[in-house]
Amino acid sequence: MYFMSSVLIMIKRKLLTISFLLLVFGGCFERKTTPSGNITQGLDFMVREDYDKAIKVFSDILTENQKNTSALYYRGVAYLKKSDDVNYLTDFKKLYEIDKDFNFESRYFWDVITNCFSVRKDYPKSIEMSVFYIKKFPGDGNILLSNNIIANSYLRLKEFDKAIDYYQKVIDISVNGKSAQERKVNAEAKNAIDFIKQNSDYDRKPLYMFSDVQNEIDPLKKIEIARKILELYPKCNLADKVQYQIARLYSVDGLNDFDQAIKEYQILIDKYPKSPLAKSAEYSILGISEKYDPEAGKLHGTVH
Repeated sequence: MYFMSSVLIMIKRKLLTISFLLLVFGGCFERKTTPSGNITQGLDFMVREDYDKAIKVFSDILTENQKNTSALYYRGVAYLKKSDDVNYLTDFKKLYEIDKDFNFESRYFWDVITNCFSVRKDYPKSIEMSVFYIKKFPGDGNILLSNNIIANSYLRLKEFDKAIDYYQKVIDISVNGKSAQERKVNAEAKNAIDFIKQNSDYDRKPLYMFSDVQNEIDPLKKIEIARKILELYPKCNLADKVQYQIARLYSVDGLNDFDQAIKEYQILIDKYPKSPLAKSAEYSILGISEKYDPEAGKLHGTVH
């Protein structure tokens, strides 16, 4: 069995090497900057996931010829594999300036876009890369999601009019969508537009502060900002949603202080009895009462 496993690993490595070579000589053979033997050496390091050595090889090539598109491309990919988005984007932008028709692989851009938005929370960069992505890959399957990321990024940056514009693009693109994902994104975009428009009273000042709540990580700071909204704008359209957010933060969204959560949910019910969230608050109180063990300080099950 050990022998067979070793053989399979060797075969896999050979196939990976062959695939890389075919990619290089097949995809770049017609270019003026035909790859040299050093490109093959760099790709061999890539196959072995030794990205530092690969970067060194490609950098040496670029020292001799700054317009070697293959070296720029693969060095950029190597940087991406090392999670070095800064150098990766620098190389790919240079490459695009040299050859706008270069056959980029869209997945590399998509990985960076989702990383910028979801992990790094770098919303300006996610917008920049998404705009480039849409321009470069107009027929790609992620165009709908790219526009959605732009819209969500503008929302988090509190540029609400631009967010509405891109949510509308999302709606237009997915209006006849047949997949579950398209229908879901379409519905979310419509809800986002409605949310912005319905809560734009007081010159959107409560909405700006509510965005700060969403962007904050620390639950205590979230609650502090939320209470400030209610203090400054007690009659704003967002008031019931803010109170609900506070209750959630004391409950399942952060602090696990279920006694305080019940008090906050009750405040919502008493102050905003006509709010659609009042019924949700009642269910939450019921769920906590049934599943919370005050002595142990734990829930037996989950509360929504």
